[in-house]
Amino acid sequence: MHLTVSLQVYLMLFYVKIIVFISLLQAAKALWVTILRFMGDLPEPRYATENPDNTPVMTKINKTLSRNFVNSKEYKDAEREIQVSETV
Repeated sequence: MHLTVSLQVYLMLFYVKIIVFISLLQAAKALWVTILRFMGDLPEPRYATENPDNTPVMTKINKTLSRNFVNSKEYKDAEREIQVSETV
């Protein structure tokens, strides 16, 4: 009876150790893929339903920043000052 219990405990611990090992291995693989994509060594995955967007990233950033700048209070104040100076 004692041998059976210790064998069951051993098998249970072995099973838990395998589950933890597999989980860590999957996490390491996901991290490695993320690092490779960030470095540009691995392309982003393409989806069948995804529309291709060939716009460069810097163009998107420039549009976003310029849109935020155009809507800013400082830009509107400067624009009003220019309009006033042109009418004088």
